[in-house]
Amino acid sequence: MSKRRKIVGVLISDAHHKFFRQCLYHIQKELLKNNIDVVTFTTLCHAGVEAGYAAAECSVYEVMDLEELDGLIIYPTTFYMEQQKDVLERIRREFDKPVICLEYENEYGFPTVPFGRENGMELLVAHLTKEHGVKSIRLVAGHSDEVVPFDMALREDFLNACAKYGIAAREEDFFDGGFWIHTGEDIAEKLIASEEGLPNAVICVSDEGAAALTAALEARGVRVPEDVIVAGYGSD
Repeated sequence: MSKRRKIVGVLISDAHHKFFRQCLYHIQKELLKNNIDVVTFTTLCHAGVEAGYAAAECSVYEVMDLEELDGLIIYPTTFYMEQQKDVLERIRREFDKPVICLEYENEYGFPTVPFGRENGMELLVAHLTKEHGVKSIRLVAGHSDEVVPFDMALREDFLNACAKYGIAAREEDFFDGGFWIHTGEDIAEKLIASEEGLPNAVICVSDEGAAALTAALEARGVRVPEDVIVAGYGSD
């Protein structure tokens, strides 16, 4: 009788996003190489979706049988919906096998494998100031009303980089971009209407957000990059 292969569950959202897709690919590759089967549980919704959509997306976790799993790998930074946090609490209470989280420390006491993060934001700000003579930069961040470790780290990196290169920057001047395209029109309107005028550059914390903002500005007669440089700081 053949011995049952071990099964590891992987919980990660936004698997359609290039960076998270690459993470998932390499996790699966290493596990399969070690004769361990993989079951992936993923959702596609972002924060702020209607409750019905969030509930439907998170119903995927209802098929997760913890008794059948020999371990879990979780990327909690990608968990934006309250129902997903309930799942993590359930795992903390009911799962007594190995659990590993990725990137940032978590509130559930699971051990974490951190990612080495070179200060790419500093490199970007340095490039804008040295190569393009930029004197003013605005940041389109994530969600101001939500503590997302990735977003918090980028905000801090941005402020530190601006201070190093003599750019005046305040957190209260950040825009909420939500990591996606839906805020591009609103941010473009606010930039154009600002009493201070357009900044020399805008950094968006997602490439999708940068593309949406560029389109919205150009639709309103603002030339990119002649009038304002728009840069995406994404994971691609």
